[in-house]
Amino acid sequence: MRHVMLAAAVLAAAGTASAGEVQWTKNYDEALASAKQSGKLVHLHFYADW
Repeated sequence: MRHVMLAAAVLAAAGTASAGEVQWTKNYDEALASAKQSGKLVHLHFYADW
């Protein structure tokens, strides 16, 4: 029963913690400067089609 309550609490918190729309950029320097200014993290996504 504890696991069910914990899962429900996590799902409820995740639904209310949305920060709005994500602004993606392809320029690393601009993204890093924006993240430093706002105090947020940078998510890097690498992809190769080899």
